[in-house]
Amino acid sequence: MDEARRCIMTWQIQSPSAGVVIMTFDGRLSAEDGRGSATAFIERCKAERIDIVWDVSNMRGYDSEARRAWQDALLPHRHRFRTITVIGGTALVRMGASAVALMLGMTCGFVKTRAEYDRMQARRRPT
Repeated sequence: MDEARRCIMTWQIQSPSAGVVIMTFDGRLSAEDGRGSATAFIERCKAERIDIVWDVSNMRGYDSEARRAWQDALLPHRHRFRTITVIGGTALVRMGASAVALMLGMTCGFVKTRAEYDRMQARRRPT
């Protein structure tokens, strides 16, 4: 793999509020990026119980090894996850997210857009 390819980031992590970790994926998640993103995600959320948000609006697909890397990384930590919400995505990507959630003994909530997710969160916040 050439140096330019290794520099392309296909994912990023955000924590917009306490207890919420958003992973945003862009393009196709390779096996290498799957391992890297899963490891980074676990490192980010070690200290607390969290709501997982996977923003896959711009994700075109993934290598099966990337999905397995996520399953393997999340499984030992499943007791720390309260919810999983998936934003956007193709049917294939949503199916992969559902498979990971199933392995964790959880289900996914699905929303179409980040704006819809933000509205849902705003309604949940105490006034």
